[in-house]
Amino acid sequence: MAYEEKYKKTELPHGLILQDRRRLTVSGVEDVESFDESAVVLQTAGGTLILRGSALHID
Repeated sequence: MAYEEKYKKTELPHGLILQDRRRLTVSGVEDVESFDESAVVLQTAGGTLILRGSALHID
């Protein structure tokens, strides 16, 4: 299956915006599976997204 065909199946819009490597805005989040100061695990319209860092916060 071609890359384009595999990812065209995502129904809901989703995206990532990274500002100054300090603030990440994620759209299309369906669920927050877990989070702490070092990792955030999200279920998005495009699949699982794992963010790792230090002193992470969720708004």
